[in-house]
Amino acid sequence: MEKIIFILSILIFSIESKAQIHLLDRPDLLKKIETELSFTYSNDFTKARAELSVLQKLIPDHPVLSFMEALNVYWENFPLTPNNPKSLDFLNLLEDACMKGTLMLEKDPESLEGLFFELFPRALYSEFWADNGKPGKVFPYLNSMYHRTLKGMEVQDKFKEFYFTSGLYNYYMEAYPEKHPAYKPVKLLFQAGDKEKGLNQLIYCSKNAVYVKNEARSFLAYIYMNYESNPLEASLYAAGLYREFPRNPLYVGRYAEILIYSNKFAVADIIVNNLNNLPGDFAKMEYHLYKGLLDEKYRKNYELAFQEYTTALKMAEKYEDAGAVFNAMVWMGLGRYYQSKKDFSSANKYFRMAQNVSTYEYVINDK
Repeated sequence: MEKIIFILSILIFSIESKAQIHLLDRPDLLKKIETELSFTYSNDFTKARAELSVLQKLIPDHPVLSFMEALNVYWENFPLTPNNPKSLDFLNLLEDACMKGTLMLEKDPESLEGLFFELFPRALYSEFWADNGKPGKVFPYLNSMYHRTLKGMEVQDKFKEFYFTSGLYNYYMEAYPEKHPAYKPVKLLFQAGDKEKGLNQLIYCSKNAVYVKNEARSFLAYIYMNYESNPLEASLYAAGLYREFPRNPLYVGRYAEILIYSNKFAVADIIVNNLNNLPGDFAKMEYHLYKGLLDEKYRKNYELAFQEYTTALKMAEKYEDAGAVFNAMVWMGLGRYYQSKKDFSSANKYFRMAQNVSTYEYVINDK
């Protein structure tokens, strides 16, 4: 999910920059954009598209329209996979937004708006294929995206929102190779990062930015849980997003997950029950997964946990590579189940399966 948050943040930043000639001087348009995005986050796509249809009449040729609809398609079908017919609509919308951004750059090579609308549809395209296990489709865009990102960093002091992208680059350029040592030689080919500076930039953004505050909070929850091993800080950011977007299954599920792995089972039980009230197969899959974790860890009902895990695993099949993180949690749960039965051969098999698809230490070390 962090991919979509990253792209969305840049979408809003680009609107704030050179697009201000068209949009920033029109608070009525900006309000409609903010409202549409809020509906997208809340998974209320009927209202989101109603706002989008109004914007279509007011700014019919702007790349923001295709990009926002791409986000709607992505969230509405999350996690979106190549075998979903809607993925073609998604990719075509990104191509349209990118093409319009390129046209802006042809008219004005210094156009920040054109720069970002050319860059970030490609970034979202790349994230889509990478998350679905097809990194070969990403390579052609990496060099141009890297240089566009560095060019964008030059203007960060002019826009508070740009502390977000600067923070992400600075943090991940150092943190990712630390977690994946095989990438350390590759790091030497790129501009150095600064993990502490990056984290502070994201924290600053989460408190001071206007449009990307939620995106910074979501990344901070992810970073504190997966990289900093600080579930307390992670839960603070996740809780805020849950309160504001209680119908977003990814936000609800992430908050439940952090609570469970923080041993805050009573609160997690309430959040997981809320998942069961949300529509869609993804929310139901999350419900069975996290209910299984609670049955195992909180209620000590291992047989019921086993049933929930197997149900979640079956429901996650259609997500293929995009469901790897959920599969890892299920496989670790099944491994613990067989371990409790003294079937160490089966237990180790599931533990290995989880370790092959996940590097989240709080998941794969939970034996």
